[in-house]
Parts: sequence; structure tokens; C-alpha cells
Amino acid sequence: MFLKSINIISDIITPAMPNYTLDNWLPLDNTPITCDKEGNVISVFSDDIWDFTPYCIKPMKFNFGSNQTKGYIIDKDNIQLFKIIVAYWLWGASPKVSAITIVNRCTILKPLFYVCSKHNILISELRNHEEIYEEIAAQYKGKRRAIGLQELVSLSKDIGFTILDEDSLRKFSKYLVVNDSNQTPYIPPRIWAYQLERLENCIDDFLSISDGVVSVFNCFVDNHNKTRNFINEKFNKYNVTGMLQKWTDFDSNTAKAPNLSKYLSMVSFVSIAYIVNFSLMRISEAYLLRYGCFSKTIIDGQEICLIHGITSKTEKGEASWVVSPSVEKAVRALEIICELRFSCAKELFGILQDINDYKPYLHSPVFEPWGSGRGKNERLEQIRSTIGYANQIGTFDKIFEQEEFQITQADFNIACKMTPNLDIEIYQVGKVWHFAWHQLRRTGAVNMLASGLITEQSLQYQLKHANTIMSLYYANNYYKLKFKLDDAVGQIYLEEWHQNNVRKNMELDSPKFISPHGHKRKAQIISAISEKDHTQLLRMSEQGNLNYRETFLGGCTKTGAPCPYGGISNIVQCMGGSNSLACDAVLLDKKKVNTMLKLEQSYLEKIKKLEKESISTVFQTEQLASIRKAIYVIQSNE
Repeated sequence: MFLKSINIISDIITPAMPNYTLDNWLPLDNTPITCDKEGNVISVFSDDIWDFTPYCIKPMKFNFGSNQTKGYIIDKDNIQLFKIIVAYWLWGASPKVSAITIVNRCTILKPLFYVCSKHNILISELRNHEEIYEEIAAQYKGKRRAIGLQELVSLSKDIGFTILDEDSLRKFSKYLVVNDSNQTPYIPPRIWAYQLERLENCIDDFLSISDGVVSVFNCFVDNHNKTRNFINEKFNKYNVTGMLQKWTDFDSNTAKAPNLSKYLSMVSFVSIAYIVNFSLMRISEAYLLRYGCFSKTIIDGQEICLIHGITSKTEKGEASWVVSPSVEKAVRALEIICELRFSCAKELFGILQDINDYKPYLHSPVFEPWGSGRGKNERLEQIRSTIGYANQIGTFDKIFEQEEFQITQADFNIACKMTPNLDIEIYQVGKVWHFAWHQLRRTGAVNMLASGLITEQSLQYQLKHANTIMSLYYANNYYKLKFKLDDAVGQIYLEEWHQNNVRKNMELDSPKFISPHGHKRKAQIISAISEKDHTQLLRMSEQGNLNYRETFLGGCTKTGAPCPYGGISNIVQCMGGSNSLACDAVLLDKKKVNTMLKLEQSYLEKIKKLEKESISTVFQTEQLASIRKAIYVIQSNE
């Protein structure tokens, strides 16, 4: 059963490693658990903390907590059983996973061991103690954690004991009420647009003085022990003082070189946040981006911007993300900072390669000679632990005005609409919006698909541009033929596409939509959806049986293949022109009548300038007839 090599995905593991296979079951106290790339044992079975950092790109440890005085305190007997379970994951009959997955599994199980220890119950006897099931279940309200727990407790008897058998698992499941209130919140458009505007302003400001920043940085590297007067002189000479005062808590009376480092770290954070907003990548994946990751290519005559990196979920999992063109300047800001800090790292660690060959991580640690955090060589290849978006906002508190993040009634209404299970204890009118990195992924996907939610024109352009590209790749599966794009982004994009499709269909029941063929025809169109709930509609959309597409006049509900005429620049087929009936799949939106009236005047002016009986005149006349028919139908139903 334990003839397999260690079940951790890592390049450094070889058959020569002391922990490659397990010699004893049960493990002994001195059984090697983790080793570094030279084969030195880092953690053994008896250690309280198992250090998986050698197999990761960032520090990764798990503390079983025998010496803890607060939090999840576990007794020594249960810790022993806990370690046996983890050893089974590492060498037992299970597929290879990342060290991060192992630590995540441990984190999920720890509250279970805590409750058992609290009641002096061994985890191996849990199946006989239904009286604590409800208390355990209270620790697992989140959907992902609950599902993970159910998977983890169903362990094989190969470990020598059973946590929950089939009967006790069934009893336990009765108490496990999954609370979906932790669904990723959608950031209201006003708040989202404001944070994006400020991020972009910060990047633009940095790029506008980047030459001066480079000069000051290099001057400080050569003279980092100089006086405050010298530092202020250089800040002023290269016009850096103004930006430091605008974006940080800089005070010229206490000026020092680390002020510049803080500014660079802030711009680095801002640039990463901007990229996440427009790429839909995870923050952990953004931290893995390397120097030279941005590229452009031409597909079907359209310039496509890509960011290349790796996903955090697979071994050497190369991936690319389609991004909005504006992301290029965020990458450039990161590159400038990376170049400065890598120049210090080269001298500090004796690196011979240039930056184009080495390709360090863009989100670089501080290597400045005046920096207190200058670390060991491994820091070049170890990503710092991810810091929450809200925490970063608090650290760099001059980026945003907190008053702008206060939730208005309009913000609250749209947040609830887009996230039906929004936690209203956290998100209330008058409170400041609580940000998290994963919110940017979902909000970005929703906004790309429903860019009408955003009123700011430049953002509308970016969103529509990105949506067009996303549709080209993800909705049509074209990405599988050309690039190794991140499948997870495709998944979240398509999930939100279906959610958006459902929302649009549910709105068709509104009185603002009318059919040119009368109430009976509208009733026929919406009959397929009027009696169904959101979940059923979502299933219909995923099966391709729910059709809606916004057009200039309102909406198209045509089933089957999309209409080749579009309904945007060509509306003749929608309303039939001067000689035909309107399409029976058309629904007119009353709220668009003012736009239709403007278009009517536009057609009249165009026709006056065209030659009579020309092809263009005939087409514009038919367009005019169609728009007038639509206006007549709407005005007749007022």
C-alpha cells in the first residue's frame, strides 16, 4: 500500500531523497517528512510544525499546534492521529497533489480535531459521539469547506482507523447546513469604477515621472548613507517630492531613502491590482508573473494583448490570459520597479544573468541596500504570502478616499441583485465596502458581459473590448487551438455569461418589453421561462435552450443559430422594413424610444444627402421604415 513515492508535485523530489518512500507504517518519530533540494531533512514526523516551503514558491508551513495557547488547540493524542492522516495523504493510495493542497486539507481538518479535543474525544471515536456533530458542523458553514470536510473524513481504513463510517457520515450530514452567504460579492459599478480610476491615476502618475524615479533610485544606491538634505535635494531635483506627497505620507522633514521604497511597493501593488481587474486571474497567479510576460499578437485582423504566466493549480502549468490593452501600462510600471530592484539583487547575490535572461518575478521584494527586508538568495524565487486587498488598501491609505467606498442605497440594490445571497451583515448602506481579491475576478467577468452597468465611457470601451476578445476565445473554444489560456478564467467567464443570460431573460417579463405582434406573442415568448426559478433557467442556459441577445431596438429571442443580421447596425429584418412583418422573435424596449427617435432623424438626414434610388438610399429608407414601425408600436402601447 505504501510502495508509492511521496505524493507531492515538485521538481526537487528524486529517488535519492530520504523522504522519497515510507519505510514504516506507522511512521516513526524520526521519519523524514520534508526535505530541501539538497536532500537535507527539514521536518520529521515528531515536529510540531511541518515545513513544506521547499516544494512551494512561497513559505508554506502547517502547525499542528501542540504548544498553542489560543485558537484551535488540539491534544497530543489527536495530533498523533492527525499526523497519521497527513502521512497517508503523502504516501498512501492517492494521486499526487501540490504541497499547497496538502496544507489546505490540513487547515480544513484542524477545526474538527479541535472540537474533538475540546470534549476529550479521540478523532478515531468520533463516529460514536453524535452529541458533538452539531458543534463540528458549526465550524463548516462555507460551502467549499463543508464539501472538503465530507471528502476528507471518508478516509480509507488503510490508516488504521476510521473517522466517520457510512452511517455516522449520514448522521453528521444532517447537521451540516451549508450557508451560501459567502458567494463572491459583486462590487457595485460606482465603487468598482472609482477604485479602477484611482489605480490607473496612480500608474499614470508614476510613469510620468519614471525617469526621475530611476535617477533618484540609482543616486541613492550609490549614496545610500547620505544626509536628509541630500535626499530631499534629489527628490526635488527629479520632481519626485510631489508624487510622494500625493500618494504616500511623505514628510520632507523626515525624508529618508525608504520613503522611495514604500512608494515603489505601493505602485507595484496598484499595478498588480489593475492587472487582476482586467485579466480575471487569481491574485496568486498575478504574483507569479515574470519579467517579459506581456505580448501582443494579431488574430483574425484584431490585435490581442496577452499576459503569460503559470497557474497555481498545476505543475509547471503554463497559462495565458487575454487582457485589455490598458493593462500594458500596469505591466510597464511593474517592469520599471523590477529592473531597479533586480539591479540591487544582482549585486547582493552575485547574479551574472541580465534581467531578460533571468526573468524575475514582476512583483519584486525590496532589495535596496537601505531596505531592512533584504533576504537570502531564495527570496528571488519565493513569492511573499498574499496580503488581502482590504489590508493593502489600509496600508497604502492615500490611494483611495474611504468616503467613496461607502455603500449607497443604489450600490446596495445592485449588489443584492447580482449577488442574491449577499451577506447583509457585512455589506450595509452607509458602511464601507469590504474588498477581497476574488471579488475583482467575478466583478470583472460580470462587467465585461454587462458593460452597460458601467457609465464611464473609457471603462465601457475597455470592458467591451475585453468582452469581445473573451468571447472570441472562451465562448467559442477558439483558445484551445491557439494558446494555453487559463481554463479557470474560461469557466468563470462562461458561468457569468449564463448568469447574465438568465438575468436578461427574467427581465423580459417586465412591462417595458413589448412584442410588435401583441400581448399574446409576448406571452408565448416568455411562457418557457415564466414558471421557472433561477436554477432551472441557469440549467436551460447551460443546455443552450435559453436565448436572448440585446439589440438596438430591445432584444432578440431567436432560438437556434444566432441571427445573421445582428439587430444593431441592420434592423430591417427585425421590423420588416416597409413591406414585411416584424420578426416574431423581436421584443421592443420602451426605454429605448428616445434613442430610436434620434436615429429616425439621423436616417432622414442621411437620405437627403444620398442619390435617389441608389442602393444606399434604398437600404436607409428600409431602416427608416423599420425604426418608425418600432416607434409606432411603442407609442401605441403607452
